[in-house]
Formats: sequence, C-alpha cells, structure tokens
Amino acid sequence: MVSKIPAYITESQRLCGTGGQPWILEAPFGQTINISLFDFTSPEPGFRREENKESCRRHGLIADKAGKRNTSVCTNGERRQSRVYQSAGNVLQIIFDAFDQHEKNEMPAVVHFILKVEGPL
Repeated sequence: MVSKIPAYITESQRLCGTGGQPWILEAPFGQTINISLFDFTSPEPGFRREENKESCRRHGLIADKAGKRNTSVCTNGERRQSRVYQSAGNVLQIIFDAFDQHEKNEMPAVVHFILKVEGPL
C-alpha cells in the first residue's frame, strides 16, 4: 500500500519486478502514486547530450491502466534525481527489464538506480 511515507524499490529486490510477477503499487481509492528516480549511473563513453537528446538506458516500464499508458524507466547519468511519473489512478505496475533478461538465461544488466514511491504530497 502506497502512503505519504516514501518506499524505495531497487532492481536487486528479486521477489517482484518480472513480467509475470510485476511490482503492484496501490494507493487508497481516489489518490495517485508518485514515482521518482534516483540515478547513480554515469553516461556511456562518448555519450553527448546534444546529439542524443532522447538517449537513455531503459531499465523498466511503469504500466498505468487507469491512464491507459506505459512509461519507460530510463537513466542517462545526467540528472541524479527526477520525477518520473504520477499515476492517473490508484494502481500501477512496475516491470524491470533486467529480470526479463535473467529469465531468458542471460546475465542481468548492472543497474544503479532506485525508485522512490509515495502517495500524494
């Protein structure tokens, strides 16, 4: 249950976050959920913001069925903290890409980020 007291999710919490078992975040009915990203990655060698304005390392997906849209969780090493998403309804799902790779017997990507989850401010 999401509240005004922040909770934190990292990719290392392997109990949830896969396509078959996503993180399900729920706030009380009528409230929304705020997601912020703490990014500890560094830019790729040769990364230039001017040339790659939309470039980022995609680490996951936020699915908002009430808003009927999905938002990528991306990091680019430039901003350490950013607000990623505010839900349209009171339920969100989060799926990390690294888990999907791991399920396919590939090495999971090294990820250096934390998601901050909280109810209305």
